Amino acid sequence: MKKAFVCIHGFGEHPSGRGHGFSSALRGNVAGVLGEEPVWDEVLWDDLLESPPTDSLVDFVRRTPEIVRKFYRGRCGRPIRERVTEAVRAASEKAEGAPVVLVGHSFGGAIAYDVMARGMAPEAKALVMLAPPMGLFNHPEEFVRSAAGHGVAGALAALGLDRMASHAVGFPEVKGGRLADGIAALSIRSDRDWFAVSLAPEFHDVSEITVEPPRGTRGSANHRFYWRSLEVAEDVAAEAVSANIGAGAKPTTKRELDLQARAVDNSLFTPPKYGDGYVEMS
Repeated sequence: MKKAFVCIHGFGEHPSGRGHGFSSALRGNVAGVLGEEPVWDEVLWDDLLESPPTDSLVDFVRRTPEIVRKFYRGRCGRPIRERVTEAVRAASEKAEGAPVVLVGHSFGGAIAYDVMARGMAPEAKALVMLAPPMGLFNHPEEFVRSAAGHGVAGALAALGLDRMASHAVGFPEVKGGRLADGIAALSIRSDRDWFAVSLAPEFHDVSEITVEPPRGTRGSANHRFYWRSLEVAEDVAAEAVSANIGAGAKPTTKRELDLQARAVDNSLFTPPKYGDGYVEMS
């Protein structure tokens, strides 16, 4: 069974650019881990909901609440969701009906979760969120606390952004526990990424693991490294193998067995039963 993925970008720039091909580094690493070329697609949404600039911390913090509200409460959300839905459907068709892994970075993770929670992408059976922001949306005061832990609280205070963040209005519609049974959901974040606040306890339907950025990674690069991380690629690939097994495929190589075991280790939930005919490879 083929492996299928659809990626959604977040705010700002990415290591491979902001247009088509933004996830090329992850694609290459996932293909290397799997030992095969996957079905791979991307969703661009900036033309429907302009994301705030990330080159200015002031503009980013000021504009983010406005952008988030436009997605959840305004008219911009529906066309974005529909674009994701169509991409997932097309990827599954290209993969001859294989389940799709939806991968979202930063705000793209919030979009992906929202689409799947609404049941709009039934072909997607696994969700991987890279540094999802929903914990920050629900608890904006954590932004200030996290920033303090990374030595930038003084800069925030000088700009008045600490008060702005700590008094920001939360988003009641940003809540977890809404994914259907049978959906594997994984959040991957770094403790050095001060935009990636933990999703717990609201998102009890999402497993969460932490990874370390490459040595020497500094500043906002701690929020972008996920696309190039081999460790992240292994976790993403593992979800595809696990989703295929859940759809009835049998592991045929030791590599797939190892990836399935990795997905189980990352998961809060019980792994699928293999049934008769399951053969371990030497």
